[in-house]
Amino acid sequence: MPKTLTIVLLLVLAHQSLQGQIRLAPQVPTAGTFKIEHSFELSQLIVLEDIDYKTTQQQTKTTLHTVSEPNENGYVTITETVEQLKNSTRLPGNIRFAYDSTASKAEVPMFDAIRDATITTQLDQSGNIFDLTIESTFATLPEETQTLVFSELDPATVKKSRQQVLSQYHIAPVIIGEKWDQVISIPLSHNSHFLFKTTHTYLAKTEHPTTKQILHQVTVEFNEGVFTRDTETYAQGDPLTIVDAAKTYWFDSHHGRIFKSSVDLSLTGDITFKMKRTKKTAHLTLDLKRSWQIP
Repeated sequence: MPKTLTIVLLLVLAHQSLQGQIRLAPQVPTAGTFKIEHSFELSQLIVLEDIDYKTTQQQTKTTLHTVSEPNENGYVTITETVEQLKNSTRLPGNIRFAYDSTASKAEVPMFDAIRDATITTQLDQSGNIFDLTIESTFATLPEETQTLVFSELDPATVKKSRQQVLSQYHIAPVIIGEKWDQVISIPLSHNSHFLFKTTHTYLAKTEHPTTKQILHQVTVEFNEGVFTRDTETYAQGDPLTIVDAAKTYWFDSHHGRIFKSSVDLSLTGDITFKMKRTKKTAHLTLDLKRSWQIP
């Protein structure tokens, strides 16, 4: 084959390869409003010194996000409020809460605090979180109640959690069928985390059901997991047995954001934590389902 023709063919193939690539990277949102519908289910059993501590929770929430025009530095501000919140919770000791923000008598202080909170996030030009503040009644809640809503209303915890979500995007261009490994975190309360070694696969292209914009489907395989506290070092965690796990998300390249995400986890294992300055070991069994989408 003539050398010139070979070079031309290589350039064509390279162009076709580049055309098939996509960056699953976040973009700074444009000014306007959008909603997110959240769903969460939890069933957790902790056995400590032969005593069972059972917790279950079901929650749905709709949040409204208002995005400002960029300021002189190119930063945008997102103001987030809760439009609707429903929750059913059972805590150890058979303590139960039922809450519906649309009802006339919705007066459970910790859920009122979530419903009435305003989260203000400032994103820099790269889409990273520059600042995050939360206006709420969190500081007025009793300490034991704060523990229950810590992950939703403590500014440092919320900022860290959301920045970790952003870090899970894949910046390097990928093509359909490509895989990459990543350690991802699911934050818990008070600096506790589940850390997982995962394999992500860019599976397919599909269409947004309404806008018909292209969505990119990614599946996540969970290979190993640990429970950690006060550290994010995987090697220092307590190993967990992953009974069942599945995660899928759909990336909207037009808006530069995830349109829909779902995760389903079943875990078991012995975890170590401090209680009154002494280390305790408990057996954990957990089932968790979490999903959200932009309607």
